[in-house]
Amino acid sequence: MIAKLAVILLLALSLFSCEKEGFSVDTAKLIHEAVYSDGEKIEEKVKFSSILSSDGKYELTLTDPSNSISFTSSLSKEGEYYRSEELKITAYSTFLKGEYSYTIIKDDGTEFSGVVSLDYDETYPLSYNDDVDYLEAYLDGALIAETDGSSYPPYSDKLILYKEDSRNNRISSIISLSSSDHLP
Repeated sequence: MIAKLAVILLLALSLFSCEKEGFSVDTAKLIHEAVYSDGEKIEEKVKFSSILSSDGKYELTLTDPSNSISFTSSLSKEGEYYRSEELKITAYSTFLKGEYSYTIIKDDGTEFSGVVSLDYDETYPLSYNDDVDYLEAYLDGALIAETDGSSYPPYSDKLILYKEDSRNNRISSIISLSSSDHLP
């Protein structure tokens, strides 16, 4: 009788020790970026970012509000956040605003599903006359200046202008100075 009880107890302990620990998502967000070059949109992308309750290797599946496009990415830890790779669509497409569903799968097989909203200001190509947050100036492919956007070196041959909205979404515009229609 004691031997049977010991076997049952050992089996029960082994079941508990094999039980997978779950994880939770403390915060999740999508950050949107539109990239323009000389007035034409060349790229649009989002990046998923989340704080997870335990460390590990994670995979993400993200589905758009219309359930027509799905993205997959590994999640890499950067500081306290786990971030996806840049999730891109074609240059002529636009990410839908709204609720995206996501599933995060940990390497032990546990998973968490939820929804995350994507909302961003309308995007448009930036010009030097726009109020920008940040500017990089280049000459022959080399970065020669980084400014708050109020000025740039007159001998630059390329500028990259950056502007963020209140939700950390970003617009960036690459301007070749030979395309003077963007400059004062």
